[in-house]
Amino acid sequence: MALQLPPQPVSSLLTKELLQRAFDLIDINGDGQLQKDEFSSGCDSMGFDLKSEQLDAIFKCIDADGGGEIDFDEFCGFIMKPNEKDTSDVTEFRSRLVAIVSDVSKPTLKVAFDVIDKNGDGELSKSEFLDGCSSLGVDLKSDELEAVFKCIDADGGGSIDFDEFAEFLQPKKENAKNKQFGQFRQKLMKLLHSNSFDDYYHFMVIEVIILRLFNNKLLAASGDSDEVKSAEGQEINVQFTAEVFEDGKKTYLKSVQNGKYIKIVGEKIVFGDKDDNAAFKVRRVSIGNFKLESVANAGKYIGLDAKSGSIVVGKGDPFCRLKALRKGRKPIFSEPYVFALKNTVVLEHRLGAHIRIEDDDKDGLKSDGGKGTLAQFEANPIDGGKFVTLQNIGNKKYLQIINDGSVINCGGDDITNGKFKVYPVEGPNHVRLESEKCPGKFIAVDESGVIVGKGDKPSLFTIYRN
Repeated sequence: MALQLPPQPVSSLLTKELLQRAFDLIDINGDGQLQKDEFSSGCDSMGFDLKSEQLDAIFKCIDADGGGEIDFDEFCGFIMKPNEKDTSDVTEFRSRLVAIVSDVSKPTLKVAFDVIDKNGDGELSKSEFLDGCSSLGVDLKSDELEAVFKCIDADGGGSIDFDEFAEFLQPKKENAKNKQFGQFRQKLMKLLHSNSFDDYYHFMVIEVIILRLFNNKLLAASGDSDEVKSAEGQEINVQFTAEVFEDGKKTYLKSVQNGKYIKIVGEKIVFGDKDDNAAFKVRRVSIGNFKLESVANAGKYIGLDAKSGSIVVGKGDPFCRLKALRKGRKPIFSEPYVFALKNTVVLEHRLGAHIRIEDDDKDGLKSDGGKGTLAQFEANPIDGGKFVTLQNIGNKKYLQIINDGSVINCGGDDITNGKFKVYPVEGPNHVRLESEKCPGKFIAVDESGVIVGKGDKPSLFTIYRN
């Protein structure tokens, strides 16, 4: 099951039933007419948070006959017939409303749930939910996400299972009364119906790799046999060459030992010749963790029988999760792939906190940050991740070293002084970042705060996707 869904034009998403559903969510008193106060209350309850002038403009646009009320026909006309003269507020309202009420299948929701469920136990703890939503790109503030978590956790047990997750996201009137429903569903649906998940496919290593199974054993060949099994150690039988497709979304896996390819044939996983059955979609679950789905046999994955330890055809459940390692058990996201993908990250220094800006409108740096927006940077990789720029989410400025290497701040309007060479250090996600403009000058932190370093211990950082 591919994580990315094709973008869908508004007209292809809409049916009369869906339009009626959207109308009913706003029609609080159920009289078939939307009065202005009712329209305002309904929109507010679904998380639109519109200013009065925006609300007035949108209501006027929908109320085609100017009667002061919106009936169902006027509502349908507004949704189905976008006008080239529509303002950006009107266009945004239309697309967000469609996102709130659009149907989304349980398998699709399960994909999103699995991405958030990083440890694969079928439940989302509060911290896992917050971190996973940030990784997905659900751009809500921490307190907003905490409110969403509280709403979804219907039984108050402190964790969310898939049934609670899916039930909360159904476009029902009782759900729409929660502002958090509208906010979260808008963000999630926008992601599910866009190209935003491209990076979750990328199998970034084209070299000899090792695939660790859910039980910590390794996917392995069995001599000249076509049997696929599990094994320990790092001998030639557990080594594979990843032959990645040009789009980076699919791969073949060739055994170094027997020269044959892993493939799914019927209900078996075997080694054989290179053909359509040997091609796998690569779905990234979290950093270094993937699920491999057969291209020719949709819905069938390389999986593990937890009881017997046998390699079996899976259905995409947590037992299909594989950790991809370089030969030598080095995670694929280190050297030089720490910044292989565009991501929001935090920079943790050796004293245990994170670099942050002083405030949204300031460029000074502090070393006592948590993981909020002031400490979040959009990492843009250059040259395959050998270089990176870091743009703060809060002030939209670039981290930079200036004045011939004497000053470090987060005030760059562009990347002129904000391009850093990435020096991987032994250990996952450990790096040193050297200014390209000022060689020998590194981002660093000591007891006094954020400083220009020399590449020694104060210059060591651990990079985390936020």
